[in-house]
Amino acid sequence: MKKQTIALGLVLIAALPLSACGNGDDVPSVGTLERDRYELVAEAYEPIAAIMVREGDHVTAGQPLLKLDTTRIEAQRKGKAALLDQARGRLAELERGPRREVIEQQRAELKGAAAQVVTTKKELERTRKLAANDFQPKSMLDTRQNEYDAAVSARDAARAKLAASLNGTTPEELQQAAAAVDAAKAALDDVTDQEKRYTIAAPVDGIIDSLPYRLGERPRAGDTVIVMLRDGNPYARVYVPASVRQMVKPGVGATIHIEGFDTPFRGRVRMVADDAAFTPFFALTQYDRGRLSYLSKIDLTGDKAAGLPTGLPVQVTFTAPESK
Repeated sequence: MKKQTIALGLVLIAALPLSACGNGDDVPSVGTLERDRYELVAEAYEPIAAIMVREGDHVTAGQPLLKLDTTRIEAQRKGKAALLDQARGRLAELERGPRREVIEQQRAELKGAAAQVVTTKKELERTRKLAANDFQPKSMLDTRQNEYDAAVSARDAARAKLAASLNGTTPEELQQAAAAVDAAKAALDDVTDQEKRYTIAAPVDGIIDSLPYRLGERPRAGDTVIVMLRDGNPYARVYVPASVRQMVKPGVGATIHIEGFDTPFRGRVRMVADDAAFTPFFALTQYDRGRLSYLSKIDLTGDKAAGLPTGLPVQVTFTAPESK
């Protein structure tokens, strides 16, 4: 799972006089240049098998960066694949129905069971006559009766088995077999998807900022294994004084001054926080409330800003919107 976070860092907050914003002129704020930061995490508690990049490397979206050991997940995938093959084979068997050889075998079994019924019935009748004249004990009559009953049960079972084969597979059996195939396929797809996530790829074009783990180490699931910065233009991360908060809105233009560059850079406000930083406004006096500040991010525009390094201190002025 990849999550996008923003580097915090230290920011100098400029104390602005109230007179700086009372006449509609540009109002300065101080901050630093930053880039969107991505923390790529390990999907499983497995050793690191390969690291394909170094810190400072430029990478493109989709490029493999790091791979976890896949020995155990591969074994799970093979087991799920075998279960899927088994379920598919069972479904194919039911769809095809019983083979002719099986039906002939069941007919022969039924014929033998019927013959056994005839034999045991004759033995039962003979024993019954002998027992009536006291030539056989009563226990022998009970034994012959049990043998006859067992033979009848075996014949009925063989007859039902043959009838089931001749009638073919029921719709319910086919539905159960098809459901088993779907369940096995879903389990295999899940394991296959997990195995793919063992190889961590770059979500966007960017630069590798940090590699917290080394080859062979075993990070816990959810631990950050790669930190990268998004490629392209940086943004200015500044704190807007409360006295000018009402004029700083998403889309408002801004001018960014960077030390060492004679020409300022242009930008546009991406966002500004609704809540004041550090101290809740309701805990301050009227005098202290004027010193509150609000986090804001300003995207730098233009191709010249693409190569600017992060961390540079900046001074930003917001252009006050014209009164209507």
